[in-house]
Amino acid sequence: MNKIERFMEYAQAFERVYTSDDWSLLAPYFTEDAVYEVTGSGEFDGRYGPRGVLFSSLKSVLDRFDRLFDERSVEVVAGPEERDGAVWLGWQATYKRAGLPTLVIKGEEIARFDDDAQRIAILEDHYAPAEAAEMSRFLADHADELGG
Repeated sequence: MNKIERFMEYAQAFERVYTSDDWSLLAPYFTEDAVYEVTGSGEFDGRYGPRGVLFSSLKSVLDRFDRLFDERSVEVVAGPEERDGAVWLGWQATYKRAGLPTLVIKGEEIARFDDDAQRIAILEDHYAPAEAAEMSRFLADHADELGG
């Protein structure tokens, strides 16, 4: 299995975790010392690792943002492709909640694999400054409706 296929398998597992909250489903996709790095998102920016901390960070983002909405859909809008030995893709997430305008956020994700290309060693999410500003504005404008 090549890196892109492995990454897409991980992405499908992540969507199962989103529904089930069973983080053990992701363990086979990450090295024990894996790191998750987020830039440009504002309050979610940081570097999180090793694997257990990485999973806690991802869960926190889901609980504090994604799960505030009635509907969430994520789609690949560019790639995936291999760049400098890593898997890169552009994504778009659409969030909906009754009574609120739809929120659309775009970003890019990069996965750097271990030597056997089966487990992610570094996962990066990058947001453009305009995306972070839109997220912050939306959360501030709708804090009461979202329970914030």
